[in-house]
Amino acid sequence: MDIRRSPDGTGDDFPTIIVKVTDLEAGGPASGLAYRLARLENDGWRLVASGETDRYGALVYVEVVQQSHYQLRLEVDSYFSPLARPRFYYPVTLTFHSGAASYVHHISVLLSPEGFQTYVEFDPPVR
Repeated sequence: MDIRRSPDGTGDDFPTIIVKVTDLEAGGPASGLAYRLARLENDGWRLVASGETDRYGALVYVEVVQQSHYQLRLEVDSYFSPLARPRFYYPVTLTFHSGAASYVHHISVLLSPEGFQTYVEFDPPVR
């Protein structure tokens, strides 16, 4: 997928949050991992995206990111259960604040049944 193009191919929308999840124990992408992305609004958390990571362990959010708090919930229980692997976290929830609304947020998550690590990189928008 060309990250500079919108899913409909018009090029009008660019990804603003890109999450890449790597399964450290399996040594590759965490594909098929269910997620929910919510934004904090005046009346509470509002779901803005949900689904499963693609074959590269990625999810791409193309809406405009507001300067707000976001919450990404990764359903690691359902991801590890079919693999008959024990797990410690039910689920992994990342809450973060976006103060750079015009930037692309690259969030990397390194995941194992017993732990996780995350970091973020910011890129100016590609126009």
